[in-house]
Amino acid sequence: MTVNQYIALIYLFSVVVRYPRLKERWTAPLLRGNEWFFSIAAPAGFLEGPGRGILRGYRMRLFIPWLIELPVLAALVISGHPFYVTWLVLSTTLFTRLNFYAARHAAEDRARRFETPEAGEPATTMMLSLQPRTTGDYTNRWVEGILAVSFAAAFAGVGYLYATSPDQHLTMWLLGWTILQVYLQAGLLFLKRAIVSAPTAAPATNTEQYLAWRESLRRFSTWLCDSMRLLMAPGVLIGIVFAIYKPMLGNGSVNAILLGLFGAVVVTCWFEWRRRSAHLEVARRTKPAKLPGLPGVPAQLICFQPDYPMLLLRSATGYTLNLASAPAKLAGLYIAGFAGLCVWLVHLAA
Repeated sequence: MTVNQYIALIYLFSVVVRYPRLKERWTAPLLRGNEWFFSIAAPAGFLEGPGRGILRGYRMRLFIPWLIELPVLAALVISGHPFYVTWLVLSTTLFTRLNFYAARHAAEDRARRFETPEAGEPATTMMLSLQPRTTGDYTNRWVEGILAVSFAAAFAGVGYLYATSPDQHLTMWLLGWTILQVYLQAGLLFLKRAIVSAPTAAPATNTEQYLAWRESLRRFSTWLCDSMRLLMAPGVLIGIVFAIYKPMLGNGSVNAILLGLFGAVVVTCWFEWRRRSAHLEVARRTKPAKLPGLPGVPAQLICFQPDYPMLLLRSATGYTLNLASAPAKLAGLYIAGFAGLCVWLVHLAA
């Protein structure tokens, strides 16, 4: 198979993989039945009346990423730059998630005006989970062992190429690629640690089921972090293996390696779908809880509150992202470092 054929296969696979997520978000407002619209207690006849337009507007907004992606995809193909399709898919995946959060926030704001006053009141009493949690409780030693061996082999391969290969330009690029992968691994580890250490508040009523849902979400989120780390591990080695052994590999062997990697991605996506389905079943049984918001926190997606150290703050209507928090500043520095590494890699490839 040619490079362009592999890229076309990757894009088609990304479309197939995104369909279940689109279906999930399509039905998300009614996950708990017609009595709820996301976390809003829907009054009788809501979906037959004002809720119909709100639901239709929310669902139409889900297609905004596709309306942007398809013209860009056509431009890349026509201009002869199919390699950038993979970056387009990654960018669209991130934008799709942000677009979903924005669409949900807007739909909930519109639906909240029809919520009955007693249903819209926050819980008068709440409790904090004091159960100690560490990242080790959510860590699989086999996963960490595989990753450690992969990166040790990658750096050993770069050292071997540095000592034996006349193409030092390629060797330096592979070193930069390996460092970038280590950087991404560190970012996912920090994210995983933040998920585990985030404090858990729960209403005083229906506490057990609510905490079970939060634990299910925590387990699923940390599993996603580890799955992404595992999927990136072959990418560290594959370039080095090709650089060392490509003269001895035929096209059949190269295709077998790449198809094997593709198969691993397919299997991981299947497990992700199963685990996500199990988590959604827990969420379906959990009644949304209205916890009291922090004073001074606006009811919007993004805020700037330097008085609070947390990244996610509870407002009167949900959660808002605090860009003045230390985690947000750290994330900004991390993104800047990632951009710097990408520029370095482009310079090495020139």
